[in-house]
Amino acid sequence: MQRTTKSLVLQTATIDLAKAELLSLESLGTLLHAIVPTGWPPGEYDRSAQEFFLERLQQKSERDTGWYSWYALHQQGDSRTLVGAGGFLGPPGDQGLVEIGFSIHHEWHGRGLATEMAAELVAFAFEDDRVRGVVGNTTRDNVASCKVFTHLGFIETEPGSDTHTVRFMLSRQSAPD
Repeated sequence: MQRTTKSLVLQTATIDLAKAELLSLESLGTLLHAIVPTGWPPGEYDRSAQEFFLERLQQKSERDTGWYSWYALHQQGDSRTLVGAGGFLGPPGDQGLVEIGFSIHHEWHGRGLATEMAAELVAFAFEDDRVRGVVGNTTRDNVASCKVFTHLGFIETEPGSDTHTVRFMLSRQSAPD
């Protein structure tokens, strides 16, 4: 599944893509038809996160498509570059909540791409009637992520598991149209 924004093509991860990402970035680039920048993966989207998503993808049903990782590709002419990754920790739970996460490669910081990617992922989430809210967790030190959440209308709801962690939430009722 793909979704397109002003600057990005968002591609859902598949088992083949997730395996390639763990085994060979060259293979990942070939499968995505994109340049994979040196230093991939970005930020908190580390090997542990990649393994988590691969495991979930291997267990998913057709209804779970889109509820795990997505790749953010920047298209410029005939060239595509993998610039970020984002997605959800899984489909909506009993309370109708999904948890979002996103990370942009450092070479692409400061261009609004995290906000653009997160906005499209939020739009995807609210297309599902089961979703009552989208939550995101970050640290206070991650000023960029806090700004993305605030810009998209998320409200800080409570501290996280420690004093540096904050939880943001966007409910269906307060989501921008």
